[in-house]
Amino acid sequence: NYTIKTGTVAKAKKETQETKKETSVVKLKEEKKEEKQKEKAVKQEVRECSFNTSQSPSHREVIINEVAWMGGSSGVGLTANDEWIELKNLANKPIDISGWQIVSQDENIQAVFKSGSEIPAGGFYLLERSNDNSVPGVSADTMYTGALANTNEGLRIFTSNCNLADEVMAGPDWPAGEAASRRTMQRDSSLNWSTYGAHAISSIFGTPRTENGPALVREDTVN
Repeated sequence: NYTIKTGTVAKAKKETQETKKETSVVKLKEEKKEEKQKEKAVKQEVRECSFNTSQSPSHREVIINEVAWMGGSSGVGLTANDEWIELKNLANKPIDISGWQIVSQDENIQAVFKSGSEIPAGGFYLLERSNDNSVPGVSADTMYTGALANTNEGLRIFTSNCNLADEVMAGPDWPAGEAASRRTMQRDSSLNWSTYGAHAISSIFGTPRTENGPALVREDTVN
């Protein structure tokens, strides 16, 4: 017969718990290290697309659908810095835009869509500048940094292989939209650009994440 002292058992139990704890910490560190290595690998795989290209836009699936290059209305506390860009999926199936890029003419905007980014069939994707406050009441799908100039500017969207999907140029002026009234530049079903012409919705003269509105018609253009 033999007797095991209580203190010895407690000590052994404590040592076992500490060993398990150390093992868990080591395992967690290894998992985090693996995650960082995967993230690094994904970033290395992303090929930065240059704005300068001789390609013609495909207009096949995803297009630049609406642009608030003029920013937002001061009536709701917004400024010219509250810019946003809306994309639209023309296809009848979801489109994965992971690794796609939005690039401005001087490349101060070069936003790469993160893994898992997707636009539903016939749906929209909203990008807001710097934070999620540029469009009150509407959540952004993602944020980007950089600014759009009011003149002599351009915006292109590229696939993950740097194939040009769509573009819009300001040479020198944007084809539509108004800085003074803060009315957005929007696309119609023929992919032509027009200035948003309906009433403001939540003080936004545009249609973020929804179908575009009627075009603005000036009285001096009506016979």
